[in-house]
Amino acid sequence: MNGIDKSRIAEAHEPHWPTVWVWVGFLIVFFGVEAYAGWTLVHGPFWLLIPLTLLTAHLMHAHILAFHETGHSTLCRVGWVNDAIGLFIGTLSFQGLTAFRAVHQTHHHHLGSEKDEELWPFVIPTVPRWVRRLTAAYELIFGITYTPMLCVRIFFRTGSPIRDRAERRRVRYEYAVM
Repeated sequence: MNGIDKSRIAEAHEPHWPTVWVWVGFLIVFFGVEAYAGWTLVHGPFWLLIPLTLLTAHLMHAHILAFHETGHSTLCRVGWVNDAIGLFIGTLSFQGLTAFRAVHQTHHHHLGSEKDEELWPFVIPTVPRWVRRLTAAYELIFGITYTPMLCVRIFFRTGSPIRDRAERRRVRYEYAVM
């Protein structure tokens, strides 16, 4: 690789409005596919539900990627728009944006250490292997509930990194909205 242009890499990680419009497109397609799946459920043909379910899963993954970007405040240049999108996606996936940010920040600051909340319990050496394997199976099978559970755990556990009163109030508000 000859001479990496660092400014180009940095610019690629900046928030841009086109990214928001791509997400809006995915949102419109998602609701369209959901409506068509509902219509198909009532009127048939039922075999069509299989590809529609797979397409819905793909679109849900796109929303989780957008949620991740809102957690970093990089989906949109305007902070309140970024947060509104994150709250919208998080509410529909039972995942608070503020709690997710706290979990994800520990992941970036303490990657692979015992303080990495996103990789709990895998990074705790005292946790038995069978518990870690069971947790991994749970995450693979019921993944849509696993990260929200980590977010609830970080909020309620002793020594939570979410200590600021305003931030804790916001987490409570987000869960109340859900």
